[in-house]
Amino acid sequence: MLNKDSIVSRKEIADTLSISVRSVSNDLNYIADLCQDILHISTSSAGSSLILDKKANFLTVQRCFYQDSSTHQFLHWLCFQTNVSLEDAAKALHISTSTIKRIIARANKIIGQYYDVSISTTPLGYKGEEHHIQVFLVDLLDAMHSPLNWPFKHLSDEQSLTNCLTNIALALNIPLDYKKLRYLKLATCVSWLRLRQGHKFHLGNRRERIIDEARDILGMPRFHSCLRTSSIMNALSFDEDLLSQTFAIFMNQAHLIDLNSYSDDVFIEESRVFFQDKVEELIERFSLKLEDTEAYYRQIVSNIRLIPASLEARTLFVDRITPFNECIQAFNPDFYQALSAMTQEYLDSFLPRYASYDGYIVSCLYKYWPNLITQLQDSHRKLQGLVITSYDMGFTQMKADLLNRYLGLMIQFEVIDLAQVKSHQLSQMPHQIIISDFFMDEIPGKLIFNILDLPTTSDAYKIIQRISQSDLQIESINQSTLLDLHPEIDQEQYCLNEHLFS
Repeated sequence: MLNKDSIVSRKEIADTLSISVRSVSNDLNYIADLCQDILHISTSSAGSSLILDKKANFLTVQRCFYQDSSTHQFLHWLCFQTNVSLEDAAKALHISTSTIKRIIARANKIIGQYYDVSISTTPLGYKGEEHHIQVFLVDLLDAMHSPLNWPFKHLSDEQSLTNCLTNIALALNIPLDYKKLRYLKLATCVSWLRLRQGHKFHLGNRRERIIDEARDILGMPRFHSCLRTSSIMNALSFDEDLLSQTFAIFMNQAHLIDLNSYSDDVFIEESRVFFQDKVEELIERFSLKLEDTEAYYRQIVSNIRLIPASLEARTLFVDRITPFNECIQAFNPDFYQALSAMTQEYLDSFLPRYASYDGYIVSCLYKYWPNLITQLQDSHRKLQGLVITSYDMGFTQMKADLLNRYLGLMIQFEVIDLAQVKSHQLSQMPHQIIISDFFMDEIPGKLIFNILDLPTTSDAYKIIQRISQSDLQIESINQSTLLDLHPEIDQEQYCLNEHLFS
């Protein structure tokens, strides 16, 4: 109904959902009561329409339903409990034990489609690998709680936690926006909560290394005042379990992949041999250089050993993978294809359950290869753009500078005064794209734009879209890559230099 611009009859809704008109009326009354502060229902003899408050969004409405759902209430309650029974749950939620059993059966059916987690009844609690359980709980709490409703007041003051994690992220050179910081705060508190309940990550022989690295970071000067004034930082410095779990979320994403029958030593050695053979083939085929090969193989295998288990965790640590992988194709599509094929062969042989992580592994292969971007850039040919002005060189130069900033990965624009060029010369010039502040006839083999009709800089990708839909023959540039470039991110953020992952 929110997607409808006009009134919708209850009969139409009933037919669409295969329910009765009476059920529709009951549901509308329920919605009106549940979401009365954020969702307004206009009803007439012709039908009904929903109007969402300007200060709200669909997520706000969704949270209302979560909080009114007995299933979500149960899942939320169980998150904070230990050593409880079905009877305890029934008493806490004011429903019968049989209803709790039905809720568990329904929840297990749905949760199992998306997470490797289930709910056991004896004892009552979440069942599964610890990292899978924590991923599920973070997603659940994020969905049920608005940013203004902090669910861990008994564990930590939110502002203190924000300051603590922001400082750690700065020390680790991890960029944080609001969404990532919120996920990180929830993930950290879920980890602490589970630790209190007697659960912890199985970090194996990496635990001591994580603790050592964490203590090195906490020893930086910027943390000295924080350690004295923050109870959270003090707790981290003295509690090794708390310290290792917190920094594991940062440094190793705290989601260990399942190596099945492999031991660590066997996995590392066989993986190293695989990459050594394949990378040597790539070096010879594409005339590349890789000096410290042993260090490179160790770094790759170390990163593959720890893979983020959830989409949100992947977003936190490798959100730049997609633009990085897609943009890098433009420099040498054949190299990218060969690297992708190698990655897929590796996953098929060693980790068939993790086939969807090919992008993550490809990005690791790129980012730890010194000067790879520079080597690939040598073979890259940009499009050439010409901006012609008949009256305002200053404005035109400013526009060209913006275009070079947003599209400089693929197109290099230069500015010229109309008085310096004759119209018949344009067809002979090497520029594939021409932008002018006056009317121009079409020129075969070139794209013509009027500077006043150009999209705003935030929509600059539309120029790329037109190029990709044109008949221009663009060598060594992947068309799908052009469509996916996001113009609002500075070019450094596209990972197109060696320093991005330093």
